[in-house]
Amino acid sequence: MELERLEIPSWIPRLFYAGAVLNWVVAVGTVFDPVRSSALLGLEPPNYPFVLRAWAGMAFMFGFMFFEIARDPHGKCAMIRYACLEKLVSALSVTIGFFWGNAPAPLFLMICLVDWAFIPPFIHAGRVLQEHERRI
Repeated sequence: MELERLEIPSWIPRLFYAGAVLNWVVAVGTVFDPVRSSALLGLEPPNYPFVLRAWAGMAFMFGFMFFEIARDPHGKCAMIRYACLEKLVSALSVTIGFFWGNAPAPLFLMICLVDWAFIPPFIHAGRVLQEHERRI
């Protein structure tokens, strides 16, 4: 029975490892230099750099959550909903900002690749794991 529990599709851990690495790569520069990160995305220098540092720090921290999910997808399955929520909060905030004219296109494109693109596979992974648990 325990052996079956460990047999999960290999794409699930890889998905969450990729999410972790992507969050770390995107966030680390902003933690250390929010002004330069803003310029790279076409934003004006921030009036309050600590806000960008806080956002990037949270994204960096959530990368560790994705890493933990990847290491034990069955055991950490309940955390997948929070992984989706982390992505959704950033994605919705920037998307609304983009359509209201407050966020530049490069930032919106990055959010599409880093957040929106991961939400459906994260949801699918959670469903696959839940279905697998029901069969065991």
